[in-house]
Amino acid sequence: MSGQDSATPPSGAASETGAEPRQDRQTAGAAPAARAPANRITWSDEAPPEPPRPGLFGWVLVVIRGLLIALVLGLGVLLIIPLRLIERLFSGPRRPVTGPWVQMVCKLCLLVIGLRTTRIGKPMKGAGAVVANHSSWLDIFVLNAAMPVFFVSKAEVASWPGINILTRVTDTHFVTRDPKLARQQAEEFAERTRAGHRLLFFPEGTSSDGRRILPFKPTLFQGFLDPALPEGLRSSR
Repeated sequence: MSGQDSATPPSGAASETGAEPRQDRQTAGAAPAARAPANRITWSDEAPPEPPRPGLFGWVLVVIRGLLIALVLGLGVLLIIPLRLIERLFSGPRRPVTGPWVQMVCKLCLLVIGLRTTRIGKPMKGAGAVVANHSSWLDIFVLNAAMPVFFVSKAEVASWPGINILTRVTDTHFVTRDPKLARQQAEEFAERTRAGHRLLFFPEGTSSDGRRILPFKPTLFQGFLDPALPEGLRSSR
């Protein structure tokens, strides 16, 4: 998806053949190598080093920001319910009000966290599918803040305490990863896209560190190859 930042390795990063961190070496007669910033760490093993742990002040910030986010989300949930009831009377399954409402709530959460985002390119305006990799729970806020979307999630998430409330009020689309249900899911995708929804899914089916691409789950893509989709939304391959 456009708007995703990609990390580039720092100058002088170690190769993947060793196991110990190293520093850049300067050969005799060569120009001095540029020093990497002090807050950067390079490694050559598969696993990255442990991130630094916050101190006392850091944990105080975590608690304060966590409570503020809980407050923002709580108010957002309480207000979206009557908004959706009114919206349904005039717009049916379309979400011209509550979609941007969720977007605004997510922007407020990012503001509370102190996380700045950069969007590259123009966001999708019409219905369709949005695909992204999944690196952390922050993706939910960042992607929702970029444009109004409806997440496609595995069915198990619907039973997670607390999370299930947020997914229900934001109209998350739950799927079962079973190729036998691909046709049924395609019809559900078609119904959602006809209502003007932008469905966002993580094709890897799980989160990763964002440094590599995991195998894709074909069932989700198969749903967007089905002729049941509205004209203009079907993939040609």
